[in-house]
Amino acid sequence: MRGLGGLTAVLALLAVGAANPAAARTERIRWKYPAPERVGGFRVHVGSESGAYGQVIDAGKPTPSGNVYEYGLEVADDAVVFVAISAYAGSASSALSNEVRHKPKGVGRPPGGKPDEPDQPDQPDEPDEPDEPDPDPDRLVERFGSYEVGEDPTGWLDTGPGATRGADDSLFAVARVKRNRTLTTESELPDIHSHYVTAESQGWTHYEFRGRMRIDDPDGGVGVTVLSQFPNRDAYYRIRRNASASEGEFTMAPRPEGYAVRCESSSTGVSPGKKRWYRFRVQVAAEDGETVIRAKVWRGVRPEPRKWQVECVDDSPTRLLQGVPGVWSAGPGGKHWDDLRVIPLDSGVVEGGAGRKSKKPVQAPGTPVLIE
Repeated sequence: MRGLGGLTAVLALLAVGAANPAAARTERIRWKYPAPERVGGFRVHVGSESGAYGQVIDAGKPTPSGNVYEYGLEVADDAVVFVAISAYAGSASSALSNEVRHKPKGVGRPPGGKPDEPDQPDQPDEPDEPDEPDPDPDRLVERFGSYEVGEDPTGWLDTGPGATRGADDSLFAVARVKRNRTLTTESELPDIHSHYVTAESQGWTHYEFRGRMRIDDPDGGVGVTVLSQFPNRDAYYRIRRNASASEGEFTMAPRPEGYAVRCESSSTGVSPGKKRWYRFRVQVAAEDGETVIRAKVWRGVRPEPRKWQVECVDDSPTRLLQGVPGVWSAGPGGKHWDDLRVIPLDSGVVEGGAGRKSKKPVQAPGTPVLIE
């Protein structure tokens, strides 16, 4: 979509609860960006919950007034929405901006303090809209909004303990968390996976895997994998929170255990609470002589950390060179993943590297600043 110039983004799904979906108001989203020559466009991230943005709109590159950009967002008259902005240039994206809350006139702040207080449970997600077609065959965009509850999403292959395939590929399926559809498993089996396995994905070498995940039980284990050799071989790089770890943090845990990976830092320092969403970004690149892995995990209602929390290198003869992304689960309670995306990286452009000299670091765009 384009920016201002008479156009607005119509978010019909944000009209839940409105007696007349046609009754709408326009919110003016305004932000600052000081280096327009370095950005290709902006995305508007919108949700009904602080930090959880169910709608992402490509706003293009509106004509600024000075260094201030503006975009018209049409929402239901009674909708309360949370908005953040990101900038993009090619395949590189900035971190999310600060968040601004837009509410109807006369609506005050909910009782109990700010919506993103750490002791507040996550609020209901907005219902998903169907996934948009992906024009790039080397990229995954999956919000699971086009599936029915209980469906096995296309391309996702489940494997049981010991890297065995599930008899009916039903260990993981689409479920509903509040009003949002997610990839979910309720299985308590240890060390189970679902991987996105296609002819193209098995050859992916340089990419970023991002999304969000959560546990329903404090003893549940949850994680994600990159450069996985599944279903042919039990080998991958993984960021996980182990089962029965109580206060355990998300850490680097390659497979097989004891794999030749050396890390400047192997833990994110983030311990997940139950029924709270945590966003993740994992970058991986197989370079000449080494494979670089970097990761960060953060609470969905918090700003994205500026620095990578996990920085690792595998320069062994057995290092992984290509493979698929996936999710990992162990232990009790529901485990959920959503808003999954794989973004291809140019060869040699992982953002720096642990113990290495970058050939050509990714120059991610700077972060926009929303105006209250």
